[in-house]
Amino acid sequence: MTGSVHSLRVGLGKPSALALVILGMLFLIFGLGLVTVGISDNSDTGLQTLLGLFGLIWAVVCLSMVGFGLYSLFGKRPPVAVTLGIDGPETGRETPDFDTRLRKLKALRDEGLISPEEYDRKRAEILGERW
Repeated sequence: MTGSVHSLRVGLGKPSALALVILGMLFLIFGLGLVTVGISDNSDTGLQTLLGLFGLIWAVVCLSMVGFGLYSLFGKRPPVAVTLGIDGPETGRETPDFDTRLRKLKALRDEGLISPEEYDRKRAEILGERW
């Protein structure tokens, strides 16, 4: 039996996306405020450069959060694609349950189409499978 591969798109729900937009904006304001205070109050240019770099990275991350949230809120398709590999029977070809398979096997033995040894071997194989 071969497994099948399915691709689906998943995204945030509307309340989660809205929360992400709001938190991203609050983090952006908070982080840029801290960086601005740190740069204006310090005369050390090395520290000012470090705070400026931190502020730039902080802003990019916060804007990414806001952008992802807005896309999740207003986009036509969810933003994240996921590919799943599912092991199991091929589509349209279901494996009969244990009861049905054992009954068919017993009928084959009773009709003399398979030997008792073949019956015992196949029965043990069926019973050894996952339920």
